[in-house]
Amino acid sequence: MSVPLDAFLLHHPSKVREDLITLMKEGPHLYNGMYFLLTPRRSLHYRALKTGDFVPYNEIIATHDPSLGHSEEAFRQLAQTFSPDKMENILANVFMHTKKLWVVDGAHRLAIAAYQKVWGDSIPLRYVDASYQPEVKTYLEDKLRDAAASLESLSPPAAPSESAESLESLSPQAPAESLSPPAASLSPPAASLSPHPFGLYSVALYNFRLAGPIPTPQVAECLRRAVSFEHKTVFCVGCNTGMLLFHLPECARVVGVDNTEASIKCCQRWGTWLFYTTNYTFVMDQGMAANVALLLETRPEISMVSLVSRTCPKNAWSDRRLLGRLVYALHGQFLLETDCDDVLDDYREAQIVLLWNGVPECRIKWFLIKKPVI
Repeated sequence: MSVPLDAFLLHHPSKVREDLITLMKEGPHLYNGMYFLLTPRRSLHYRALKTGDFVPYNEIIATHDPSLGHSEEAFRQLAQTFSPDKMENILANVFMHTKKLWVVDGAHRLAIAAYQKVWGDSIPLRYVDASYQPEVKTYLEDKLRDAAASLESLSPPAAPSESAESLESLSPQAPAESLSPPAASLSPPAASLSPHPFGLYSVALYNFRLAGPIPTPQVAECLRRAVSFEHKTVFCVGCNTGMLLFHLPECARVVGVDNTEASIKCCQRWGTWLFYTTNYTFVMDQGMAANVALLLETRPEISMVSLVSRTCPKNAWSDRRLLGRLVYALHGQFLLETDCDDVLDDYREAQIVLLWNGVPECRIKWFLIKKPVI
């Protein structure tokens, strides 16, 4: 038996920015709040061996504990003398719901094996120790707790009170008059990773946009405070690159629609790479009639509609706005993502709950639109 190379994740400190962003653009990656996690053949370790440029690699090892003995000279020497029969086993930890393996010890050995094509595209299982060892679990929990501070600049500000006025003061633009203040339990968390730092939702699949990174894990947690996704069928129009949907692995089924071919290809690529997404389907937006037919066929328990001005094509704006009204009429509630407050005018008779208030670099908000209780 063997383990595919692409199942392993090598961690890179998030401070090594420029080179990492280049690598991340090449394909899927994970982020846990402190480290970017890349497959061996997309790591800076592998890139150093392939190109001979060790400058980015040296930036990484500069962040390591000196007692580990990592250096460019030691890495080159290890590559020259590498022997599978003499190497220590790769120590890895199963990375939550992704079924990927976070390499705790053995990143250099993996990169060398990948570069020298010692075993082709996989590694024999006898060379891998993969488990939830207590010391590994404790190590990851400590690192994730330490990472909370690094997320503070990306966290939506916490509302100081439950009043509508306090929420308006935190918004780039004041919400519509019909906005109902959310309950205290629905307020976005400030600088918080997850109540379960080693649990299901610690993984962060970041979507880098022009306005900067959107803290997708926090958005997902805010939404699930209002709506339970457990074993539910979800229909999403305007799924973009799928980052939010991939943060909802508890769903029974997900159907995503988007106008951009590049976004759908990105969704499909992520879905292929993540092992838990066999129940995820992504299709191109074929217009209002096709979306309505897909909605009726999917019979979702939760619907999500994105009306963001910079990502929704002008020719699809009115159709998507109408689709939101249809979903509301059929199901009595849905989740709305928008950066245009006038969209809320379509739901003046509804209860509108602000779930996520955006970040300074981004005016996008998430709302729960639902019929008021009579």
